[in-house]
Amino acid sequence: MMGKPVEPRRHGGHGEIRLIDSVRDPKCYSSAMNSIAISDILVLPIQDRIQLVEAIWDSIAEVPEAVVLSDSQRHELDRRLAAYQENPSLGSPWSEVRPRISKA
Repeated sequence: MMGKPVEPRRHGGHGEIRLIDSVRDPKCYSSAMNSIAISDILVLPIQDRIQLVEAIWDSIAEVPEAVVLSDSQRHELDRRLAAYQENPSLGSPWSEVRPRISKA
């Protein structure tokens, strides 16, 4: 099934980028990839590229089962989960970690 081409489209006065809905349809993936050249993306303002990356990341997060992990990645995640379950109070929340590493 071929979807409509996916291309960034500008709307409004703030340079907002919206993608045609077919980018979220996995069946249109190869069609979408053939419709956007990297050079077209690289000329977008930084804020627009960030919005594009966020939209792509959100679409990946919607189907976590599609992300293939290597055996070593799965082992490391299992190890970290087990360590957390063994002692949940041992770690630090992001709200505390971020200021610590930002000072470095």
